[in-house]
Amino acid sequence: MPAVDPRARQVREGSRRGVVQRALRRLGARRGPPSLTLPVDDPDPEGRATGIAEHAAAYVYDRSDLARGMPPWMARIPTPEWTRPESARAVGRLTDIARRLFSVRLGQGLRTLGSRSDGDPWARFHRVYEGRDTPWVSHDEVWRTDEAFGYQRLGGLAPGYLERVDAIPDAFHVTDADLRGVPAWPDGATIADMIAARRLWMVRHTATHGVPSKPGTTLCSPHTLFLVRDDGRLVPVAIQLFVDSDVVFTPKDDVDAHGNRTNRWLVAKMFVTNVDAQVYTLFTHTTLTHLVVEAAWGAMCRTVSARHPVRAFLAPHTEVTHVIGEMFRTYYAQPRGELVRLHQAGFEGSWALLPKLYADWTFADLDLPARHAARGWDRPEEPPGFVFRDDSRAHWDLLAAYVTTAMEALYANDDAVHADPELQRWAQELADPIDGCGFRGLPTDATGALATRAQLVTLLTSLVYQAVVQHSHVDSAAYTYFGFAPNMPLSLYLDPPRDHEVRYTDTHIAAGLPDDADVVLQLALPAGNHPFHPTPPPPFYDSRLAHPPEGWLDGLAEPARGRILGALDTWRCGLRDLARRQEARNATMWPVPYDVLHPDNMSNTIWY
Repeated sequence: MPAVDPRARQVREGSRRGVVQRALRRLGARRGPPSLTLPVDDPDPEGRATGIAEHAAAYVYDRSDLARGMPPWMARIPTPEWTRPESARAVGRLTDIARRLFSVRLGQGLRTLGSRSDGDPWARFHRVYEGRDTPWVSHDEVWRTDEAFGYQRLGGLAPGYLERVDAIPDAFHVTDADLRGVPAWPDGATIADMIAARRLWMVRHTATHGVPSKPGTTLCSPHTLFLVRDDGRLVPVAIQLFVDSDVVFTPKDDVDAHGNRTNRWLVAKMFVTNVDAQVYTLFTHTTLTHLVVEAAWGAMCRTVSARHPVRAFLAPHTEVTHVIGEMFRTYYAQPRGELVRLHQAGFEGSWALLPKLYADWTFADLDLPARHAARGWDRPEEPPGFVFRDDSRAHWDLLAAYVTTAMEALYANDDAVHADPELQRWAQELADPIDGCGFRGLPTDATGALATRAQLVTLLTSLVYQAVVQHSHVDSAAYTYFGFAPNMPLSLYLDPPRDHEVRYTDTHIAAGLPDDADVVLQLALPAGNHPFHPTPPPPFYDSRLAHPPEGWLDGLAEPARGRILGALDTWRCGLRDLARRQEARNATMWPVPYDVLHPDNMSNTIWY
């Protein structure tokens, strides 16, 4: 059989995608750009109402038992979604990702499955990267260090749960005696001293208490205490693995009285990152980006006309949201879905955990400045090196300024917002727990109405932030941290330490990690869209951050259109300035550059 020229195949695939794109463009050309007007200014209210009714029939929520207690997703991909600019490319791009994912599983699987370890129990976790970028946490066993563990709370995969300690929670039984003699702990200092100095930080994952896990595994409910060391590094100093236990582990537990390694502390840290993986993948990523944005955009399409300028404004940040949701639902919403199968909780435990986490969440948690203040992130220097906090807040401020100017261009005052019937129906549907999204904590007044421009700005900024900033972080950081199984084990087939006597060898720990097939799959899931060297694939989407599709506001009259496009230019200028600041910082940054939220690495919408 003659060899297939990959360039010829790309040309054929591009040609097929081009046929679809040209057909959709011709359809749009025949229709012409919609006239974008507020409801009060529309000369054809009956046609507007008919269009809303048609879309309400197309955007139908899934009301199955699994979807109860969660943001509702669409029962099917709504037909109008296929006429959007990015959706015309979605099938081809998703096929590319599936091909790359299969390539990783096949190629790396053949290299890894059944391979000899040569006496090194960790060899199989490194061999999987042959021919591909290797994450920095996999080099020289750096993943085992307290410094790497602490840094991942500042610029790693799941930093959003770090909070400053104002008081030790009642359920966390750490004492001054536990910390006495810990190498990082200042001599003679007490917990109260370090709280007063604002040097103690904490992550607590208590929602996992009582959640079932797969046979042979245990899902912990840990509290982890972090200290800003004298040199400014954030390091862990105490871990309590269970809410209903008073056993606390510290770095002293890694060696016994004779200096022999026990690995108790290392295994305790691995059980913490194991819980991080459950919360990050299924809640922080899947629920709070994909499902929340999918539900909010679906509610808008059901209640707000396609002629509405606010819908046109939000649209570029929701491209392919429903397509991605539908095509990847099998990964987490079916008993044999690969995401839930890989994770410690399994399918049953995952869908017991998610409603618990979601029950404690409200839409107000998406208000970034408020969340920063609540977690003690409001002082830029505390803790030092918190790059995720710094970059995410910079993005929020630029985005909020852009949204504010745009909404001021559309609405002369608060009364105009309050008088918009379509916006009010959208707010009602977002809040409705029976027939809508059931979001609590929306930025509305006591009656549930969007009463001010400021409330509308907060609502839109929160949604766009989730789609373009939060999603970029959780997705782009996955390969580096989630892709290396020892650093963030999705499953641990070990008994967690419950006393100060148990010992673990490296061979014991490595054998308790997932088998070779699942190690390869754990790499393959984030690798499907990772820009490997030396032949990086094209980006999944063409839409770069702050670059909406051409002609997206063509139907909007002046001067509103000009003001919004001017605000877009201002946003882009701000992003260029932010990029320069990030590059200057990253040039000297320890331990690795943080470029996940560099504007050039971010899409304008949710992607993979």
